[in-house]
Amino acid sequence: MAKVSTETLLSLEQYSEIMGYEPRHFNSVVCDAFPDRTDVDDVIFKYAWQNFTQASHEEIALAIAQAEEKIASYIGFYPAPKYITQETQPFPSVTSLTYSASAPIYNPYVASLRKPTVHCAWKKFIKGGQRRVSVVALSAAITFSDEDTDGYDELATITVPGLTTTGWLPKEIGVYRGTDTTPTERIRGLHVTIATGTVTITGPSVLFLDPDAWENARGGNAIDGDDATQYLNKVNVYREYCCDENSTYAALLYLGQSSSASPLTGFTVTYGVLQPYNKERSIVSLIPATWDTTTSAWISRVLLTTPNLVQLNYLGGVDTDSQGRMQPMLARAVAALATAMITKPVISSGPPENLQAQWQSAVVSGEAPYGVASCPWGMRYGAYEAYSIVRDLFAEGIGTASV
Repeated sequence: MAKVSTETLLSLEQYSEIMGYEPRHFNSVVCDAFPDRTDVDDVIFKYAWQNFTQASHEEIALAIAQAEEKIASYIGFYPAPKYITQETQPFPSVTSLTYSASAPIYNPYVASLRKPTVHCAWKKFIKGGQRRVSVVALSAAITFSDEDTDGYDELATITVPGLTTTGWLPKEIGVYRGTDTTPTERIRGLHVTIATGTVTITGPSVLFLDPDAWENARGGNAIDGDDATQYLNKVNVYREYCCDENSTYAALLYLGQSSSASPLTGFTVTYGVLQPYNKERSIVSLIPATWDTTTSAWISRVLLTTPNLVQLNYLGGVDTDSQGRMQPMLARAVAALATAMITKPVISSGPPENLQAQWQSAVVSGEAPYGVASCPWGMRYGAYEAYSIVRDLFAEGIGTASV
């Protein structure tokens, strides 16, 4: 995957598939099997200055991130899982009954009858916890192969045997070029299988270019895909997943301060877990707990004092498919809105330009089709298509449809 500095939920590879780009040319590569063409200018570079006539990888990634934020703000949740960290909310207040009763009264405001709950800021709660990255294999070898005998090694394979993979999911396996595991460093667009303790990763070889190759491209000249020195020969493999173990990855922090404490005194911090009460609306119960190092599990406890605030860490949004790809309809919505916000061609000529040109075209004043004027993201057709998709899938920001 082209290495960019902006974190996105929709990978550049999935975006390029939607737009119909030639995958090698999209990653700045030309080779004998896939030469530069005269009928279409689809070689994309990392930076705008490397070819100022077309949008760069960095510009596309920034537009995708902006589109995701606009859509999330409108529907109330992200189009793919996103880690929400240090979300701070007031501790929910409770009301005591001022009279005695002979029978139980199930009042949700009475703390003794129900654990306190809060609405997370972002809907579609998946799991409480934080992003954890653990080593699977360092310096794992990459094997390149020519599957269709066209002279170009288009397939890359990484095999890591001898693992204990109980409970692992394919989308949790992340491949990185080095030891930096920030999300923008992950190589995406790969296919992962896990069987009998072996993790097998396959993907287009063009995703394993040495990052320097993108940096060194000059004068609109593409990277030579037939030059083996342009590719990595080893990568690092990690498992990254939502974890709530111990205080390091705790999903819930209680922040409290006694009434007698100085205003300059910091909050006292204790921990707990988040228990889903309504995942669609992200209503979660606050469960005070302590981490038992012997059993490696949270043990519930009594909350002795009422905290002032709670801090939440969780994963929320529309879940991806088994390989970590954004669901198709939402991916198209993000791609459409992102393309509409890009102010230069992503491709100069050729068939993919048809879709690009459609999405980047603005509705002529006074000729707007029914409903276009209600689009909150402008009058370009890409913005309206994105709006139509999320409007039809979700009712007024409350997600109930299956995507």
